[in-house]
Amino acid sequence: MANPEVPDVAQGLIFIHKIISRGLTVAIDYGGIYQNNGFPDEPLWKGYLDYVRTLGIVLHSHHLAEDELAFPRLREKMPEVPYELLSSGHRTIAGAIDEINAALEMATKLEKRLDSLDKMDKALW
Repeated sequence: MANPEVPDVAQGLIFIHKIISRGLTVAIDYGGIYQNNGFPDEPLWKGYLDYVRTLGIVLHSHHLAEDELAFPRLREKMPEVPYELLSSGHRTIAGAIDEINAALEMATKLEKRLDSLDKMDKALW
């Protein structure tokens, strides 16, 4: 029987991956809609940018926690897992986050909004 006061790490990892995947789907889907139809108003534009910015922060923090905390502990119990491959994927995604941040900076210029959406879309995929 599991101790209810001890967190289930595996379930926690599955849960955060679902949250991040959902966040990416929302950012991509709405980015495409806004790219095709424009933004209805300024608050929605700013809200979308905040959403994407926050998603990048969550993704970076999650990968940092896996690489620095989870993987070293899990390596002791499950040495067969390809941790270096996983960490390599994290480094690739870090490059995409850098691209997203550059697009967010570009998005502050009114005339560059559509260009910034295109850049974000490419980085999110």
